[in-house]
Amino acid sequence: MIAVGVAAIIALTSLADGVFMDVKSAVAQVQGVIVFQKNPYGPLFSQIDESYIQKIERIAGVKKVHPAIIKPAREIDGKPFAYNAKSIVRLIGSKFENSQDKITVIRAEIIEGRGLKASDKGKVVIGTEVKDQYNKFVGNKIKINGKAFEIVGVYRSGSKYLNRGILLQLDDMRELINFPKNKVAQLNVELENPDEANKIAKLIQFKLGDKFKVINSTQFAKSLANILSDLRLFVLAVASLAAIVAAIGILNTMLMSVMERYREIGTLKATGWTNANIMQMILYESTFIGIIGGILGILFGTAISKLVSLQIGMPTFVSAELLSESFLFALVIGVCAGLYPAWKASRFDPVEALRAE
Repeated sequence: MIAVGVAAIIALTSLADGVFMDVKSAVAQVQGVIVFQKNPYGPLFSQIDESYIQKIERIAGVKKVHPAIIKPAREIDGKPFAYNAKSIVRLIGSKFENSQDKITVIRAEIIEGRGLKASDKGKVVIGTEVKDQYNKFVGNKIKINGKAFEIVGVYRSGSKYLNRGILLQLDDMRELINFPKNKVAQLNVELENPDEANKIAKLIQFKLGDKFKVINSTQFAKSLANILSDLRLFVLAVASLAAIVAAIGILNTMLMSVMERYREIGTLKATGWTNANIMQMILYESTFIGIIGGILGILFGTAISKLVSLQIGMPTFVSAELLSESFLFALVIGVCAGLYPAWKASRFDPVEALRAE
């Protein structure tokens, strides 16, 4: 039972850690300030008039404003997505002006073909994860939400999360998802000096008013880190419940073992074994159970973590720290679960034990 508890801790915690690292790397790709409409439904339902681009670009310290619409695709090549992270493809619509090597909106680089030009229509650049998942190459066609596009390039960023994306011109994006004309979902503000992000974010907020939410990437990263840290603690708490059940199971098993060996323990005490010797023997047994359970739990938990990553597509990360903490946890559970049975056995009366049938 302790193996199940340890496996649950490793599998769930590695999933939380994997998501944290992937999202963290994605956030690191977006520097500067992000502006979206404040509404009860969050940034996914944000709609900002394009006229605000010029207002923001007139603010001192702003280098350029990149309008963007980011939405998940409904289907690729006629196949609707299954409900797993591996299948989700994000559509990233923006105003791409020339086929530059660097893609500023998500800090990515073109590794095959070219980027999008301002005149491009019906053309896309796909991320490396999309390329591998759908076996696509430059020059191929890809069907997005029932509409065919030509692939002109492949990009790579520092995040698998962002690499599961397709870049397309803003007008193509609006037509594809039926988004209102002259509207965008968010504005990514590129700064002359990234160190002034907090100051410029306050200026933009003052200029635009309370109808908009303005955050800098550093603030976003910190708030995200706090949320994911709380998620990790929650996952650990849930997984620990399985370990507590395992501890109760070991306690019950050791108690049953002690009661079944009543005469044996009595004989040992009659031949000179002290209470300390009896306690030591029982604790050795429970510790051994903890060690075996810890090893098996590590093997099962790591295997489950890998399976989740391969089959469901959720990122996982099994660290050496997680493995060592899980093994130590199993060891402590084994020792603690053996304390009461060991004390109980040490209190046996050897005379009564030898008389027992």
